[in-house]
Amino acid sequence: IRLLKPSSFSPVLAAVGIVFYMFCKNDKKRDTYYQMASTDFLKNCQDNKSSDCMQLGLMYLNNYIYDPYEEGLNYIKKSCSMGYGKGCAAAGDYYFYNMDNKTEAFSFYEKACANHNPEGCLKLIDMYNTYKFTELNNAKNIIAQSEKMCKSGASNLCVYLGNMYKRYTR
Repeated sequence: IRLLKPSSFSPVLAAVGIVFYMFCKNDKKRDTYYQMASTDFLKNCQDNKSSDCMQLGLMYLNNYIYDPYEEGLNYIKKSCSMGYGKGCAAAGDYYFYNMDNKTEAFSFYEKACANHNPEGCLKLIDMYNTYKFTELNNAKNIIAQSEKMCKSGASNLCVYLGNMYKRYTR
């Protein structure tokens, strides 16, 4: 049996907990695994591991742990403030889909893109194309960043860039 390193252990625990939640009716075991994962995520988050801050936040927001809902968003925002682009995109998604606050979502997607997260750039470009966001005052920087990520293999971002150029350069 190969033991996992502590840094890779917590996502495995979360995945196991989620499987128990979906397929088993044993609430006690499920809650035990969630508690183990959340404890590990919290410790790593306190040690400034941004991805674990985001994972802990998602556990709160998805009701895998039963504490104040706002706490989850705080952990996701913390991961963003630490420069974790995926956390910024998750915060943007929360504001866009759960709170219908496009201005706040835009702000987090902008941070996600600045932190080299293709999904954040994609959603930022989509907001600009769909809602004609006037706050996009640094469009050239966002487009330049998106073009770099496109050339690095973010194919879905390439499609959005192509559509944007098609729409606005005719």
